[in-house]
Amino acid sequence: MSLTNSNNSLKCICADGGARYVGRSGVKASSFSHYPISVSERTFDVRAKQLLYVPECPFHRAWGDETPEEEATGSGQAVGIRVVVTNKQEHEEEGNCCWDVISSQSRIADASQMDDITERLCDATERTKHLIPPEVIYVRASVTLSFKRTPNSSLMTLSLDPINALDSWARSHAPGHERPDILHSAHASLWKSRPNASSVRASSELQFDWSYSTTFAGTVSVDGQHLSPSAWEKRSHSSLDLGYLSDTSVPILFYDSVILYEDDLHDVGDVRLSVRLRVMPGCFFVLQRLVLRIDQVMIRIRDVRYFHKFGTDEVHRDICWREVEWKNLESLNLPTEVGAWADEAKTMRLVGSIPKVGLPGDLPEISALKLSEGQQLLL
Repeated sequence: MSLTNSNNSLKCICADGGARYVGRSGVKASSFSHYPISVSERTFDVRAKQLLYVPECPFHRAWGDETPEEEATGSGQAVGIRVVVTNKQEHEEEGNCCWDVISSQSRIADASQMDDITERLCDATERTKHLIPPEVIYVRASVTLSFKRTPNSSLMTLSLDPINALDSWARSHAPGHERPDILHSAHASLWKSRPNASSVRASSELQFDWSYSTTFAGTVSVDGQHLSPSAWEKRSHSSLDLGYLSDTSVPILFYDSVILYEDDLHDVGDVRLSVRLRVMPGCFFVLQRLVLRIDQVMIRIRDVRYFHKFGTDEVHRDICWREVEWKNLESLNLPTEVGAWADEAKTMRLVGSIPKVGLPGDLPEISALKLSEGQQLLL
């Protein structure tokens, strides 16, 4: 479909299985930026161009009726990047592919949407818990990485979004699952000593993990069907290329930071789930991070890192959980003042000093997904 506004001709290819957004129609191939890279003695041509928001798309107009016009992203604003990788070896097609990397910001969920989310979360517990979602959910925020080998091949998608992250958190409360720890604030003992405290929220269905510490590590699907967790093969060592990622001479083609949800935990701390992504000529890197602070109780960090080197057939995933009780901060030479941990920038500098903790048995610390085998691992 071709769409035209008063200034430019714009085209959206969301309806035929591509990315949600695409740049100006009729752009010549020379408008792509070219970056030659070498992988395992093979040479690839990496072409990249920004993807632009297209508000005139009838699909998005129909889908986004609830979104106020003033909140729409401006036409022509970059929301992602398309990367086309071509094997330069004659008669070889290995490594040929197209990636669309999209980030979507969002307004905060309104009262009606919060009601719908609450019902969905309670359903996830098989109605055994009355879960209260975090106060601030950026309901349509997401980071999506879509992969196609050829124009007619299946579409593999890796997505990070608040609803699936909270679904994962809610399911941990369902019967048959290992129940999450119910944390208590530093003032809990004072509350329990109150005369009427035993009658307040005494029902077990109201006891839940109010820290919103999700185990979510992303959703992978092929043509809309979720992949089995077994698609991620356990590995013995990380494949993140830290040297390349930290090389300041390599340009960053696209970068964004998206908050999925957050809550001030009734003024006794803070929790935030966010995603940062970066696309460079030779790779993409995504970091999903949950940061939890309960004042005078604990600090918790849960990181999920995704890395893919263009021209290869694997996406790598590293998961790292860290936490420390407040009483142990001093022995680790970490600050004990709440203000030091309330500042996000200071907290990020201290993350590496927080001890690692074990992961659930079904969540490998280091794993990889073979792009060529995705269709064989559908649920």
